Order: sequence, then structure tokens, then C-alpha cells
Amino acid sequence: VIMGEEHGNVAHSSNQRLILNSFSRITYKPIHVGMEFFEYPYQDVVDEYVLGSMYEKFFLETIKWTGVPFSFYRFQVQ
Repeated sequence: VIMGEEHGNVAHSSNQRLILNSFSRITYKPIHVGMEFFEYPYQDVVDEYVLGSMYEKFFLETIKWTGVPFSFYRFQVQ
């Protein structure tokens, strides 16, 4: 499934959460989310954040997050 969105659009962000929650209820398999915001060399950093072994502030500084507030994507990433 490919989900597009307009960056910073609350309705789009809510729809993404709804779709991910729906998938998690119908499958026991892992759900993988690709994000255009993360460059490949930072995959280890993303993995550490998702596992909870890195504070969000340090994570965002390390991957050089700018622009749209991370609050729009926190759920999708976690």
C-alpha cells in the first residue's frame, strides 16, 4: 500500500494513523513504513529511535529534521 499526503496536513496525517491502526488489527506480521524524510545513511539512527534507545531530540538533531513539525509523523515512525 502506498499512502501519499500533503506535508503538514492534519487530515492526511490522521488518515495515515487510521490506516496503520487498521492494518495492525488484521495482521500479526510487521508493518514497515518508508519515509521520504530519512536518508538511507541514517537507517541505524532511525532503528535506534524506533527501539526506544535514543531520545527524540537527539534523533531529530542527528537526522537533521527541518520543516514540518515531527508531531505530524511521530506515530507513523514509531
